[in-house]
Amino acid sequence: MHIKTLGALLIAVGILILLAALFADGLGLGGSPEFGPGQITGLIFGPVFCFIGFYVRGQAE
Repeated sequence: MHIKTLGALLIAVGILILLAALFADGLGLGGSPEFGPGQITGLIFGPVFCFIGFYVRGQAE
């Protein structure tokens, strides 16, 4: 897999994790109407995946 493709994939996965964590209650994925530990974890790891993806893409240039 090309390094830029890997970076783009990490960015996409990070964005999907972040969006899923933000909209989990609205989509009916949460067990309670409040933010739960899974959502907080998603809010932490989603941006981390994005930053790693941007870093990896930057290394390809």
